[in-house]
Amino acid sequence: KHLPRWIGNIETFEAGSKGRGVRATTDLKAGELVLLEPPLASASRDSFEKAKESLYTINKLSIEDASHSFLCQAIMLRSQRETVLSQIVDCLFDGTNTRPLARLNDLMPNLSLSSPFLPTHHEYHPEGEKVEFNSDRIGAIVSTNSHGTVSNFEYTKGSDAALYPAVSMFNHSTNPTCVLDASSDCAKVIVKANVKAGEELSICYHPDENLVRRKWLKN
Repeated sequence: KHLPRWIGNIETFEAGSKGRGVRATTDLKAGELVLLEPPLASASRDSFEKAKESLYTINKLSIEDASHSFLCQAIMLRSQRETVLSQIVDCLFDGTNTRPLARLNDLMPNLSLSSPFLPTHHEYHPEGEKVEFNSDRIGAIVSTNSHGTVSNFEYTKGSDAALYPAVSMFNHSTNPTCVLDASSDCAKVIVKANVKAGEELSICYHPDENLVRRKWLKN
């Protein structure tokens, strides 16, 4: 089904030692929706009757459970045939190799990336370079950038894993300017307090700061 997507007055930028980030291009008010993004790919643990581990729903945490593994597999298979998906996934940081700065609009499928009258399969887009992935890189990209189900702005136990490339551009803060709601079909990023133009926008990766430092800020 068709899901809405929308980008507010925000843009990606080079955020120094933090890598890439997202900032406001105009003054933003508290409560303002700045991003609405459907998942590029998703997987549900509910499809696995005997999953041994549940997915603790935190943004960007690598947990090798059934939904995480299924999400890796789904992206790997789709990247072999879908030009747009493979180009977007190739823009994402894998935890080791830096990538060029990508615009938010280029991280969500849209009419500028593909003809609306043709499938996104590689054979219909011979002008686009086919990106080759291996399972290790896909696994690293998913671990670094995927999200779980975040309900009512709280980190709770859920059953899904999803990849939101645009959301993954937001950096972590213990006092974030935005909240992430990924409890429905689309992820929403909403400003918590008034933000000035040019100010970086951030979300909280996880309420346990020690875990955040161990997982993502060790460098």
